[in-house]
Amino acid sequence: MPKPCKVSGCKLPHDAKGYCKTHYLRWRRTGSTERTRPIYDDGRSIREHLIEKFLNGIRKLETGCWACDTAEGGCKYPRVKIDRGNFGADRMSVHRLSYEHFNGPIPDGMLVCHKCDNPLCCNPDHLFLGNHKDNAVDASQKDRTNFGEKGTNARLTEKQVIEIYKKYDAGISLSEISRQYEVTYQCVFLVVNGTNWKRTYQQHRLRKSA
Repeated sequence: MPKPCKVSGCKLPHDAKGYCKTHYLRWRRTGSTERTRPIYDDGRSIREHLIEKFLNGIRKLETGCWACDTAEGGCKYPRVKIDRGNFGADRMSVHRLSYEHFNGPIPDGMLVCHKCDNPLCCNPDHLFLGNHKDNAVDASQKDRTNFGEKGTNARLTEKQVIEIYKKYDAGISLSEISRQYEVTYQCVFLVVNGTNWKRTYQQHRLRKSA
């Protein structure tokens, strides 16, 4: 039969240092097995405290974007943090706080995206809701994704890809083209059938044939 927790009145089984799991974690976190109260005891929720701290830090920029001077974090999606003492901390990104406060609730599974492409911005007029696909399409339309020559594995330039289209149309074999550009047969095959370099393919092959 497992030993009981050494805290008086606790009937849970011993886990570590003579304490049950609950009391052990509390002892590890606070140095005491006694319950402690959060530092906020004014009847308001943590979310209300986060909003208050966010609003107090708003600074409107000449560009129209808003910065939040009370937020923490690096250059991407700064967050407002509320320290709850022994209960840890609560954090939330300022752009999500801003959207909820000024525009309304964020449905489950939805992202808050930036029209201005400035991840530090929390101006509610610069924010819109979208899913992951919407966010990816928006990034692609604004050339913020690694496509073509921007890709880390790119072996060809856009100029070379267009040349390959012309040579392939002229009847030069894929094997010969791959030797000319010192790439694999598979690489050239994926270029001419549009699997790779999709944007260039659409611009220079599909539009041409339309």
